[in-house]
Order: sequence, then C-alpha cells, then structure tokens
Amino acid sequence: MGALIEIDPRYLTNIENKGQHPSIQVLYDLVSLLHVSVDEFFLPANNLVKSTRRLQIEK
Repeated sequence: MGALIEIDPRYLTNIENKGQHPSIQVLYDLVSLLHVSVDEFFLPANNLVKSTRRLQIEK
C-alpha cells in the first residue's frame, strides 16, 4: 500500500504499529485509497458489530 501512495514502507509500518501520526497529505492519500472517512480511519471500532460474546459480557 505504501508504494501506491509513494511513501516508505517503514513509514506506513510506523503509522500502523507504532501510532506515528501521518502527515495531512499521507492521511488524505490513505483515506482516498481505502475509500473511508477520516473518522473510520482513526476510529474503526465504531463501525464494528459487537460479537455475541461481547454482548454477553456487557449484560
């Protein structure tokens, strides 16, 4: 994916695994490539359906 938006693979790895903040341009390129909103990029858990086990735990 890094090659598609012309960034170093280590930079992308640091964003994914170490919490490095991408530049505005890289953020724009990533959300455009992935067809997601900025909210979905930073808060993907908001869109996940809770598992049956998780619902049982929350009762």
